[in-house]
Amino acid sequence: MNTDRKSSSANKAEAIDHTAYTRIFIPNVIYFHLMQFGGFFAALYFLALSQVSPLWWGLAAFSYFCSSCLGMAITFHRVLAHRTFALPKPLEYLFSWFGMMGGTGSTIAWIALHRRHHAHPDTDEDPHSPERFGWKMLFSGFEMKLDWQRVRDLLRDPFHIFLNRYYIILIASWATLLFLIHPLAFFFGFLIPASMQITISNLSTILGHGHGYRNFETKDHSTNNVLIAALTWGEGWHNNHHADPRNWRLGLKWWELDPAAWIITAMTKLGIVKQESFLQH
Repeated sequence: MNTDRKSSSANKAEAIDHTAYTRIFIPNVIYFHLMQFGGFFAALYFLALSQVSPLWWGLAAFSYFCSSCLGMAITFHRVLAHRTFALPKPLEYLFSWFGMMGGTGSTIAWIALHRRHHAHPDTDEDPHSPERFGWKMLFSGFEMKLDWQRVRDLLRDPFHIFLNRYYIILIASWATLLFLIHPLAFFFGFLIPASMQITISNLSTILGHGHGYRNFETKDHSTNNVLIAALTWGEGWHNNHHADPRNWRLGLKWWELDPAAWIITAMTKLGIVKQESFLQH
């Protein structure tokens, strides 16, 4: 019996060591600029053209909701980065795909960066502290140094390794498929929402540390920002989050609206998310 347990532990350790050599995808500045500015100028062009059906703008809004709310706010951040609760695996994988199509990186890359931020907020080790990089972070000026040790849990999951290893191929394939369906599907279903996701994510990083108000005296400079909360489905209550990263509710006061938490609550009431999957809090 003991031999079997040792063998099982050794196999797990070997699996983790093997995945340690999986390359963590690190999006470079050129990639971010192509996505960010490409979507921005495409949106300006179609606005000036004013002959595009409102349905296409509806597609852009829906795509942004899928990537930003279901993908980033709920799955990347609250489920995977902080493990505040668990989604059923099919939903975790689907929503991870949505988040990845927002253009800000694979689950492994994004979460490695975010966990490092929480480990060293507003210090020289913080990969995206406004005190270090200032407003140039709006255009993806933060540090891309990642550490696979921070995502050992994700490196046990073949699906997240797959998303990370083939990130560029998957992004390019999805964009190509949308273009083949209809050229406007590429712009409104992918490029414009991705540009919004990248820009708003970067803006939230800047305004979430030093621009707003504080409910808690934390060791960092995190602040709650109403504008960012409105743009990111409740992610802007950043001081609340830094005070208690293990809480899946970011909006704590009655007027701190947190749509992502509303969706989580709805999924719980519908039985999609089990009550026992939440951290004891």
